[in-house]
Amino acid sequence: MNFAACVVTTPRDGADYLPATLDALHCAGFTPDVFRDDPATGAYPAFKRALRGLVRRLPGMDGYLMFQDDIRVALNLEPWLQANLWPGRLERIGCCSLYCPTPYDVPTDGWHQLDLGPQDDGMVPWSKGGGALGYVFPRHAAERFCSINHSPESMNQVDHRVAEWCMEQRLDYWRHSPSFLDHTGEVSTFGVYNGPMTPLVLTARRAGRFCPNAMPD
Repeated sequence: MNFAACVVTTPRDGADYLPATLDALHCAGFTPDVFRDDPATGAYPAFKRALRGLVRRLPGMDGYLMFQDDIRVALNLEPWLQANLWPGRLERIGCCSLYCPTPYDVPTDGWHQLDLGPQDDGMVPWSKGGGALGYVFPRHAAERFCSINHSPESMNQVDHRVAEWCMEQRLDYWRHSPSFLDHTGEVSTFGVYNGPMTPLVLTARRAGRFCPNAMPD
């Protein structure tokens, strides 16, 4: 199985997380492109441009991986994905999230499908995307996702937009628990908008259970 990977990075105040993220991805088995985002354009348009560029530069890959620039990554993740993708019928998969934050952690290890139907708590289903730290798109889904136009009001919250797109396209959104990624940054659009995270959001943004090695000895 052939993968193409990309890290979307943006200038920010404070620490530069990109070098550590690239080191972690290399240790996990990836050699990603780096897409440098203009923060004025918004996270979602930048995400789409980066994915579109990756698909155009490397067409015909089996999977396209998109990562944020402030993450910890499980060792041996690439060979684990080689052995464990895909979790369902390939033509039905919209994306697979490699990240599971604390609010959505479940006790059963493995892939879990996000319920995109009506929610008892009144929340719109795509609001439970759970963060966009790392996605794998099968080729057919990456190509379809790149073909749509983003709306001006959808500048951030990449996870919401991806889950909403899956729902509209009647494709499945999968998430793995324990999480293969964890968030190391302190700025997020998860619960706040382009600002430092509060302690509550900081806790929610961390992986519920982080798997440090996808293929331990």
